[in-house]
Amino acid sequence: MHGLAIPGLVGLSISLAFGVLFISLLISAYFLFIGAKLAGIRDPTLGKAFVAMIGGGVVFVVIAAVFFFLPGINVLLALLAALWVVKVVFNTGWLRALLAGILAWVVSAVVFFLLKVLVVAVL
Repeated sequence: MHGLAIPGLVGLSISLAFGVLFISLLISAYFLFIGAKLAGIRDPTLGKAFVAMIGGGVVFVVIAAVFFFLPGINVLLALLAALWVVKVVFNTGWLRALLAGILAWVVSAVVFFLLKVLVVAVL
């Protein structure tokens, strides 16, 4: 029975990692959903935002890896590709997709700043 402890811990660690990844994606998708609403995108849903977060993340990693030999430019190409995913998923234009992404980032920064202030105030 003692020999099963290590594989059990590895399995638990992997499960926790996927759980944290899922929750992080869900929180990020919620901020993208809010950004899409604020950007005036028609009919934004949390499901579309979740698909855009997953798809954009995968596309970002793939494009950045494919163009690894162009440092700096690979990140810009990857960001453009991730923005294209947001554009396609939300069926909107480039400007609104960019605005949704920027607003999602701003809203998340404000929320996390306020949470930090709240935690410091409580301590």
